[in-house]
This record gives sequence, C-alpha cells and structure tokens, in this order.
Amino acid sequence: MVDRPFDDEDDPWVLTLVVETRKGFPVSEVEVYEASARAVASARDGHEDLFRDYETAGRIRKLVRHAPPARSRAVSHLPECLLVAASGKARVAVVAPSPRSAVPSAVAKLQLTASDDRFARDASGRPAAIVAPVAVAISPVLAMTVLKTTAQVGHAAHLMHALLASEGDNALLQAWRGAGFATSVIFPSPAEWPLFARAPVVVRDAGFTEVPAGTHTVSALPGRP
Repeated sequence: MVDRPFDDEDDPWVLTLVVETRKGFPVSEVEVYEASARAVASARDGHEDLFRDYETAGRIRKLVRHAPPARSRAVSHLPECLLVAASGKARVAVVAPSPRSAVPSAVAKLQLTASDDRFARDASGRPAAIVAPVAVAISPVLAMTVLKTTAQVGHAAHLMHALLASEGDNALLQAWRGAGFATSVIFPSPAEWPLFARAPVVVRDAGFTEVPAGTHTVSALPGRP
C-alpha cells in the first residue's frame, strides 16, 4: 500500500460517500460502484453551486465510508446529505462537499475500511455489457479495495458530468439525466485496458492511498446511444 499524508493542505475539501453495509449480508460490489456513479453525478447535477466551490478549492478528494443500516439512515437524515442513490441492493449517500473540518461528526466517525465479508465480489465473469448512457471501466491490473474503487468510480462520474456540462454534449447529458444517471460498470481485460487511456475521462489517482500517484484507475466513456 502506498500512503501519503492527507494533510498536505491545511483543511482540504472533501466529498464523502457513505456505503450501506450489513455484516453477514454482503452487497454486490458492482452495485456499489453503480450506485456511487449515480450518486455523484446526480449530486453534481442538482447542486452545481456546491460542487463549483469544491472543484475550485483544490484536489477533488473523495472519502468513502461505510455504515450499518441504522447509521446509514441517520446519515440520510442529516441536512448535509444531498441524496441517497441506489443500484440493486446497494445504497450510497452523498454528503455535501466541504472543508474536512466541517464534515458532520456522525459521518467523520464512520469507518474508512471494510472487511471482505461486507461485499460480494462478483466482478469476475460479469459480462462487459454497456447498457447505460455512460460507462465506467475499472482497471484489471490493480488490486484496489472496494471502497477505494468506489471513490475512483465516483471521480469518473464526477468528471464525466463536468465534461458533458462544460463542453455542451447536451444530448448525452440529457440521456444520462433521463436515465437517472444510471451507469454501466465494465471490466476490461488486461489486454484491452490500454485502449481506455483514450477515453474522454481518464482518472489518475493522486496517490494518497493504495496506489502510486498518477496510476490510471478508471475511465468513463459514452455508453449506449
């Protein structure tokens, strides 16, 4: 694991995602990724003013925490919770971007790590079908944890929404919005992965946790017409 200090800025801005988990009842990791993409894109679409402040404050850091159902519900009732997005049985809450010192204590106390028994690792063998207006491809050559990958998928959805909104691809943005920001998650083979470096959105990690700075973790691209 590669770790760098999180305190390279005095009070960095963060966007926090909270994944609902239940011990003994693992949730599909793919559904968590799909819910993360939908959550971040929906939040940016509905709260562009908040995201504009976040985007101009420095790195667009995302922290992914997890919580059992009762605590997850409590987060969803906080005034700082922008929305809760779902995919299948996965639920992901978005807490408004803010300086880290302003993150609600009920959120800041939640865990940043999760054991494998919280997730059903169903990525292997899953068809690489693109059925949503936007797709996110996940690197097949990295060994990232589920919560780390969730953050990377959230980054990709964030940047894809920003790209579509700023460059005026209104047809694709409207299609994505009309689909409730549903996003396909695909798993290229190692041989296919270099092709995704040419996608409209390529996420290269800042290197704070798990992977070295500059590592290509995920890509976002248009999906079905």
